[in-house]
Amino acid sequence: MRLMNLGVGTVVVRTTYSIWCDGRYETATSFRLLPSQLLLSLGLRKAPELTISTVGLQRRFMLETFRVVPKNPLIFEFCKSGNVHGMELLIARGKASMMDVDPEGRSLFLISVLEGDG
Repeated sequence: MRLMNLGVGTVVVRTTYSIWCDGRYETATSFRLLPSQLLLSLGLRKAPELTISTVGLQRRFMLETFRVVPKNPLIFEFCKSGNVHGMELLIARGKASMMDVDPEGRSLFLISVLEGDG
């Protein structure tokens, strides 16, 4: 993972490699722009991500957006403690989304894995 600081935010660059069952290799590189604190304070909460995947001579492009939320909202606490019911409830009520990321760009799943209790 590489970080590039820009005036409007930080670009997070991730590259993954995988081998398919037929022996082909896939390379996927994603570029996610995390808005600066200034843009977050102005209400810009979307983090666009462009992923470019290559298998052989084929390329795929995928553009997604994630919602940047403050560092310590309840959904992240539920992720850390493994409270699946609490997570489901927040998502069902529209208080959280599976597309939420923290200011460092970490997803709910990644926070569960890295900081979870079990």
